Amino acid sequence: MERAGNKGKLALVICLLIILTVAFFAARWLLRIYSDTYDFERTVTLSEPVTVTINPGLGSSQISEILYEAGLTNSSQIFRSYAKEKEIDNILRPGEYSFEGEVSLADIADALAKGGLEASKGIKVTLPEGLTLPEIAAVLESKGIVEAAAFLEYTENAQLDFDYLPVIGSLNRLEGFLFPETYQMDPGWDEAKVTDLLLKQFDKIWKKEWQQRADELGMNTLEIITLASIIEREARVDTDRPLISGVFHNRLAIDMLLQSCATVQFVLGERKEILTYADLEIESPYNTYKYKGLPPGPIACPGQLSIEAALYPEDSDYLFFVAKPDGSHHFSKTLAEHEAAKKKYL
Repeated sequence: MERAGNKGKLALVICLLIILTVAFFAARWLLRIYSDTYDFERTVTLSEPVTVTINPGLGSSQISEILYEAGLTNSSQIFRSYAKEKEIDNILRPGEYSFEGEVSLADIADALAKGGLEASKGIKVTLPEGLTLPEIAAVLESKGIVEAAAFLEYTENAQLDFDYLPVIGSLNRLEGFLFPETYQMDPGWDEAKVTDLLLKQFDKIWKKEWQQRADELGMNTLEIITLASIIEREARVDTDRPLISGVFHNRLAIDMLLQSCATVQFVLGERKEILTYADLEIESPYNTYKYKGLPPGPIACPGQLSIEAALYPEDSDYLFFVAKPDGSHHFSKTLAEHEAAKKKYL
């Protein structure tokens, strides 16, 4: 009886060991799958362009397999999980899609939401650098996408999940953050979908190293975009942007008025070629002829070159600049030099 009992105990121990071993390897497998599937920040770098075809009727699980087989993702189910997490399963469109360079899950999702290369019902909407929020709204209305008034009201009051945005009710809340680009939009899109598309494009170009550089300068995202928007409205020649940025950084460093005509034009709501002395006295926190430091927020939506200029100003002793007839600028170190340049070029 005792020997039989020992055999039973031994069998039980062996069974437990087998169960634990299986559980261990199963847990490792699940952990690997889980970590692969839910690492939504991972990207894939393609050595050459990749084109995939998504046929009508395919679900996100099948699409995820296709993307993995094409080398666009690191896991056969990561896109399915991403689509479920972002609640975009029902907006993925069939078609032919082409990708190149560094590709993220967000890139793929954006492409599949817009439609394939052959999509015909989309409307191309180009938002140039330097437009204000009302000007962007006017473009969207002119293209038949949304009504300008409804769009502006939404941008002021919507709950939006982007940490760097001013709080609801802030003056000109989304000014500067709707990234200038050419977009493909569909008729019938509402204000939420359009706003989300434009903000996600800004979120995509706002690189980690840019945030690190902003931290080095002791500036937050809003301040960088505010400065970039002033540079965007002042510059006409790309090579001038870092120099103009340097002038403003130098003035900020010595607590000197920025004296940007562009900020006064923003308050006036029009782009006057020549400002009057009365214009320069207009009462507004955006008037940098009256108030030191940066204005409360951006005065336009800057492009990438202006953002980079704000982050990486050219080192110089310049404190002044004046526009020349050809669109470029003359830079001066002293007020006397600046007054002489104004007489020459204005």
